[in-house]
Amino acid sequence: MNYSKEFFEWTKKIGEGNFSIKEVSTGMLPGDKVDITCNGIGFIQMIKEMDGTLMLKMNDGKIEKFVDIKHWIID
Repeated sequence: MNYSKEFFEWTKKIGEGNFSIKEVSTGMLPGDKVDITCNGIGFIQMIKEMDGTLMLKMNDGKIEKFVDIKHWIID
């Protein structure tokens, strides 16, 4: 099972992430797609839009903005 560091930070759950969304997305260029899974948040791919917006492809196939997902989990 893969979990991002951000999942544990946002939910205050105890655990350690396998990767950082921030670190992975920083290395992405517009148009890039990275197949990476976060079982906690429920995404299977990270996508960097041409305008730089980070999107997450969710388990159900929907593509959501990273900032929206962050707000749903934190709020």
